[in-house]
Amino acid sequence: MLPELSMAAISAKHQTHATRASQSASDVQITPLARVDLPALVHMHDRVFGPGRYARTAYRVRECAPPLSTACRKIAHDGAIVGASQMTWVRIGDAEGMLLGPLCVVPEHENRGFGQLLVEACRDAAAAADAAYVILVGDLEYYERCSFMRVPPRTIGLPGPVDPARLLIWLPEEAECPNGVLTALPGAPGATTRTV
Repeated sequence: MLPELSMAAISAKHQTHATRASQSASDVQITPLARVDLPALVHMHDRVFGPGRYARTAYRVRECAPPLSTACRKIAHDGAIVGASQMTWVRIGDAEGMLLGPLCVVPEHENRGFGQLLVEACRDAAAAADAAYVILVGDLEYYERCSFMRVPPRTIGLPGPVDPARLLIWLPEEAECPNGVLTALPGAPGATTRTV
Protein backbone atom coordinates (compact mmCIF):
# COMPACT_ATOMS: atom_id res chain seq x y z
CA MET A 1 0.00 0.00 0.00
CA LEU A 2 1.38 3.40 -1.02
CA PRO A 3 1.95 5.99 1.70
CA GLU A 4 -0.51 8.87 1.68
CA LEU A 5 0.87 12.23 0.64
CA SER A 6 0.31 15.17 2.96
CA MET A 7 -1.82 18.07 1.71
CA ALA A 8 1.34 20.22 1.74
CA ALA A 9 3.14 17.74 -0.52
CA ILE A 10 0.20 17.56 -2.92
CA SER A 11 -0.05 21.35 -3.00
CA ALA A 12 3.69 21.69 -3.65
CA LYS A 13 3.50 19.15 -6.48
CA HIS A 14 0.62 21.00 -8.14
CA GLN A 15 2.43 24.32 -7.70
CA THR A 16 5.48 22.89 -9.47
CA HIS A 17 3.33 21.80 -12.44
CA ALA A 18 1.55 25.18 -12.52
CA THR A 19 4.87 27.05 -12.52
CA ARG A 20 6.24 24.86 -15.31
CA ALA A 21 3.05 25.39 -17.34
CA SER A 22 3.13 29.17 -16.89
CA GLN A 23 6.79 29.29 -17.94
CA SER A 24 5.96 27.26 -21.04
CA ALA A 25 2.98 29.46 -21.93
CA SER A 26 5.22 32.29 -23.14
CA ASP A 27 6.94 29.99 -25.65
CA VAL A 28 3.92 28.46 -27.36
CA GLN A 29 0.71 29.17 -29.22
CA ILE A 30 -2.56 27.32 -28.56
CA THR A 31 -5.07 27.58 -31.38
CA PRO A 32 -8.07 25.63 -32.69
CA LEU A 33 -7.30 22.38 -34.49
CA ALA A 34 -8.29 22.60 -38.18
CA ARG A 35 -8.92 20.08 -40.94
CA VAL A 36 -5.53 20.83 -42.47
CA ASP A 37 -3.94 19.59 -39.22
CA LEU A 38 -5.53 16.13 -39.35
CA PRO A 39 -2.65 14.35 -41.19
CA ALA A 40 -0.17 15.72 -38.64
CA LEU A 41 -2.52 14.66 -35.85
CA VAL A 42 -2.71 11.06 -37.14
CA HIS A 43 1.10 10.96 -37.42
CA MET A 44 1.42 12.24 -33.86
CA HIS A 45 -1.01 9.60 -32.57
CA ASP A 46 0.96 6.91 -34.40
CA ARG A 47 4.14 8.05 -32.66
CA VAL A 48 2.68 8.46 -29.18
CA PHE A 49 0.03 5.72 -28.93
CA GLY A 50 0.68 3.20 -31.71
CA PRO A 51 -1.95 1.05 -33.47
CA GLY A 52 -3.29 -0.46 -30.23
CA ARG A 53 -5.18 2.76 -29.52
CA TYR A 54 -8.03 1.76 -31.85
CA ALA A 55 -9.11 -1.00 -29.47
CA ARG A 56 -9.79 1.43 -26.61
CA THR A 57 -13.39 2.19 -25.71
CA ALA A 58 -12.93 5.97 -26.02
CA TYR A 59 -11.79 5.52 -29.64
CA ARG A 60 -14.92 3.53 -30.39
CA VAL A 61 -17.03 6.44 -29.11
CA ARG A 62 -15.13 8.92 -31.30
CA GLU A 63 -15.60 6.79 -34.42
CA CYS A 64 -19.29 7.76 -34.37
CA ALA A 65 -18.61 11.52 -34.42
CA PRO A 66 -16.84 14.11 -36.58
CA PRO A 67 -13.05 14.27 -35.98
CA LEU A 68 -13.17 17.95 -35.07
CA SER A 69 -15.25 20.29 -32.94
CA THR A 70 -14.85 23.92 -31.98
CA ALA A 71 -13.10 22.94 -28.73
CA CYS A 72 -10.26 20.90 -30.30
CA ARG A 73 -6.90 22.56 -29.70
CA LYS A 74 -3.28 22.25 -30.88
CA ILE A 75 -0.13 23.61 -29.30
CA ALA A 76 2.76 24.84 -31.42
CA HIS A 77 6.36 25.56 -30.47
CA ASP A 78 8.63 27.39 -32.92
CA GLY A 79 5.93 27.03 -35.56
CA ALA A 80 5.65 23.23 -35.31
CA ILE A 81 2.70 21.36 -33.80
CA VAL A 82 4.01 19.55 -30.72
CA GLY A 83 0.72 18.49 -29.13
CA ALA A 84 -3.03 18.40 -29.61
CA SER A 85 -6.28 17.22 -28.12
CA GLN A 86 -9.53 16.37 -29.82
CA MET A 87 -12.89 17.14 -28.21
CA THR A 88 -15.95 15.11 -29.17
CA TRP A 89 -19.55 16.07 -28.47
CA VAL A 90 -21.26 13.34 -26.44
CA ARG A 91 -24.52 12.79 -24.60
CA ILE A 92 -25.08 11.21 -21.19
CA GLY A 93 -28.77 10.92 -20.44
CA ASP A 94 -30.20 14.30 -21.48
CA ALA A 95 -26.98 16.23 -20.88
CA GLU A 96 -24.66 17.17 -23.74
CA GLY A 97 -20.96 17.60 -23.04
CA MET A 98 -17.58 16.76 -24.48
CA LEU A 99 -15.18 13.82 -24.38
CA LEU A 100 -11.58 15.07 -24.10
CA GLY A 101 -8.86 13.23 -25.95
CA PRO A 102 -6.83 11.73 -27.16
CA LEU A 103 -4.47 14.24 -25.58
CA CYS A 104 -0.90 13.90 -26.80
CA VAL A 105 2.40 15.74 -26.74
CA VAL A 106 5.32 14.49 -28.83
CA PRO A 107 7.98 12.77 -26.69
CA GLU A 108 10.68 15.42 -27.13
CA HIS A 109 8.36 18.06 -25.66
CA GLU A 110 6.95 16.07 -22.72
CA ASN A 111 7.24 17.25 -19.11
CA ARG A 112 7.15 20.92 -20.05
CA GLY A 113 3.56 21.62 -19.01
CA PHE A 114 2.22 21.59 -22.58
CA GLY A 115 -0.32 18.85 -21.86
CA GLN A 116 -1.78 20.75 -18.92
CA LEU A 117 -2.04 23.92 -21.03
CA LEU A 118 -3.92 21.94 -23.68
CA VAL A 119 -6.32 20.40 -21.17
CA GLU A 120 -7.14 23.79 -19.69
CA ALA A 121 -7.64 25.35 -23.14
CA CYS A 122 -9.92 22.50 -24.28
CA ARG A 123 -11.89 22.53 -21.03
CA ASP A 124 -12.44 26.29 -21.26
CA ALA A 125 -13.42 26.06 -24.94
CA ALA A 126 -15.95 23.34 -24.10
CA ALA A 127 -17.43 25.49 -21.34
CA ALA A 128 -17.65 28.44 -23.76
CA ALA A 129 -19.54 26.17 -26.18
CA ASP A 130 -22.07 25.39 -23.41
CA ALA A 131 -20.91 21.84 -22.77
CA ALA A 132 -22.49 20.66 -19.51
CA TYR A 133 -19.36 18.67 -18.61
CA VAL A 134 -16.05 17.40 -19.95
CA ILE A 135 -15.35 13.69 -19.49
CA LEU A 136 -12.24 11.64 -20.19
CA VAL A 137 -10.41 8.41 -19.42
CA GLY A 138 -7.08 9.10 -17.73
CA ASP A 139 -5.00 9.28 -14.57
CA LEU A 140 -6.54 11.29 -11.74
CA GLU A 141 -3.12 12.43 -10.50
CA TYR A 142 -2.54 14.19 -13.83
CA TYR A 143 -5.99 15.60 -14.57
CA GLU A 144 -7.00 16.73 -11.09
CA ARG A 145 -4.62 19.66 -11.62
CA CYS A 146 -7.22 20.89 -14.11
CA SER A 147 -10.19 20.33 -11.75
CA PHE A 148 -11.22 16.87 -12.95
CA MET A 149 -12.50 14.30 -10.46
CA ARG A 150 -13.52 10.64 -10.53
CA VAL A 151 -16.99 9.83 -11.78
CA PRO A 152 -19.11 8.43 -8.93
CA PRO A 153 -19.45 4.62 -9.17
CA ARG A 154 -22.21 3.20 -11.38
CA THR A 155 -23.18 6.67 -12.65
CA ILE A 156 -21.95 6.70 -16.26
CA GLY A 157 -21.68 3.75 -18.62
CA LEU A 158 -19.55 3.49 -21.76
CA PRO A 159 -19.96 1.17 -24.77
CA GLY A 160 -17.03 -1.00 -23.71
CA PRO A 161 -14.70 -1.73 -20.79
CA VAL A 162 -13.16 1.18 -18.87
CA ASP A 163 -11.34 1.17 -15.53
CA PRO A 164 -13.80 3.05 -13.25
CA ALA A 165 -10.89 4.69 -11.41
CA ARG A 166 -9.81 6.32 -14.69
CA LEU A 167 -13.20 7.71 -15.70
CA LEU A 168 -12.93 11.40 -14.85
CA ILE A 169 -15.20 14.41 -15.25
CA TRP A 170 -15.05 18.18 -15.01
CA LEU A 171 -18.26 19.95 -14.02
CA PRO A 172 -19.08 23.65 -13.69
CA GLU A 173 -19.53 24.78 -10.10
CA GLU A 174 -22.61 23.32 -8.40
CA ALA A 175 -23.45 21.16 -11.44
CA GLU A 176 -24.49 17.55 -10.83
CA CYS A 177 -22.83 14.59 -12.49
CA PRO A 178 -24.95 13.28 -15.39
CA ASN A 179 -26.31 9.76 -15.22
CA GLY A 180 -26.63 7.31 -18.10
CA VAL A 181 -24.75 5.75 -21.01
CA LEU A 182 -22.26 7.89 -22.92
CA THR A 183 -22.87 8.09 -26.68
CA ALA A 184 -21.34 10.27 -29.38
CA LEU A 185 -23.36 13.04 -31.01
CA PRO A 186 -22.96 12.78 -34.79
CA GLY A 187 -23.49 16.53 -35.25
CA ALA A 188 -26.60 17.74 -37.03
CA PRO A 189 -26.03 19.94 -40.14
CA GLY A 190 -27.33 23.01 -38.31
CA ALA A 191 -25.33 22.41 -35.16
CA THR A 192 -22.40 24.68 -36.01
CA THR A 193 -20.92 24.38 -32.52
CA ARG A 194 -20.38 20.64 -33.09
CA THR A 195 -18.56 20.74 -36.40
CA VAL A 196 -15.79 22.72 -38.07
